[in-house]
Amino acid sequence: MDNDADMLDAFFPESSSSQEYTALTVGNTKVLEFINDTIAHIHAALNSWPHGEVKVVLKRVNKIEHQRVAADHGSHSRRQSTKNGKVKVQSRQMQYSWPGNTPEEAWRFACILAILHEINTAVHKNVTVTKRDIYYRQPELFRKQETVDRYIDDIAFTCGVTRKDLRVTASPKGVLCGLNLTTDPTFNPDTAASERVQLVPNELENITTQHIEQLRWILVVEKEASFKTLVEKNFESQSASGAGLIVTAKGYPDLSTRLFLRHIIDLSHQLSVPNSLSIFSLVDCDPDGLDIHRCYTTATRSSAQEQDAAISEIKWLGVDMVECLGTKDVMDKGLPLTRRDRGRARGMLERMVGDEVDMDGAFAGDQSREKTRVRRCLQTMLMLGVKMEIQAIDDQNVEGGLCGWLESRMWEARGY
Repeated sequence: MDNDADMLDAFFPESSSSQEYTALTVGNTKVLEFINDTIAHIHAALNSWPHGEVKVVLKRVNKIEHQRVAADHGSHSRRQSTKNGKVKVQSRQMQYSWPGNTPEEAWRFACILAILHEINTAVHKNVTVTKRDIYYRQPELFRKQETVDRYIDDIAFTCGVTRKDLRVTASPKGVLCGLNLTTDPTFNPDTAASERVQLVPNELENITTQHIEQLRWILVVEKEASFKTLVEKNFESQSASGAGLIVTAKGYPDLSTRLFLRHIIDLSHQLSVPNSLSIFSLVDCDPDGLDIHRCYTTATRSSAQEQDAAISEIKWLGVDMVECLGTKDVMDKGLPLTRRDRGRARGMLERMVGDEVDMDGAFAGDQSREKTRVRRCLQTMLMLGVKMEIQAIDDQNVEGGLCGWLESRMWEARGY
């Protein structure tokens, strides 16, 4: 196995080097130590073959339990309690051997080694790569993007770091309008909608309190089409509620979008004169829409690193099925529930009743009232067999259309 050991050295040249890298963070150092230890173990096992065991050991999140936290005077304190240990993470050890007992195990070992190589190179070169970049460098090996995503999360959790410490980021997905995050001195907030929209940044260090001093609200929109409608009408600057920020992740939110929103909310607490920044969600009145809202409010079970991305302050504006019942033609404008919709709705109701720990903190403000609204909304959907899209608001001929409806709901939610 000497040839295999030599190939390993060629694959991870930095791992056998004694060169020091002054640009490394504490997290980077943890990552490199894990990689170096792993490669050293594999190297020793190859040299003592067949007596040595060639393997990689990772830890994977099995379950995240959110402990009940008594509400204080705002959901920000709840998040601080969460950061101080109110979340219990259960994990299990995953071992991948080579050549393994099956071809599948050998394949997984090869995938992990390839990902470790990409991370090792990125950290040493002080560059950032996307998960998509890693996948497309060897698509025949990884087979699908989810393979890369899963093992990157496992490596980060094993090392006790974030993806940022791996020098790996997600491809930009979310977009925003209402903040000037460019360094272009010619940027004009009154220009065409397409020129005001920016990608949600992965690097948050350069976003300071100066960027958000004028903000009074944040609106998270499920659909890109609704986002574009609001931007075209300059809602972020023309709203009677003051200057705002509109964000969409185009469906289910990615980690970068949630971390960005969490960062903005945290910055608002650092202002010398608090600006009472409120954050709202606007989602379809269907099981997926309500689940998207939940994804913003709580960390997912798949990654312990997402605890800092939870936004328990966010308030659900709608669309609420119960509110839509005021229209005479709700059955005509509603869309029929699919079998999948019914299954998801029942599952959410069961979780709300049987897993109170998970649902605590999922709905901000008056949590009891908010959870009751969601429960009634899901029950009404199942009873009528219909769901409503955001577009239904415009179809109701509400004064001012979607913008007018939002103005009313935002003022009501802020207690005005």
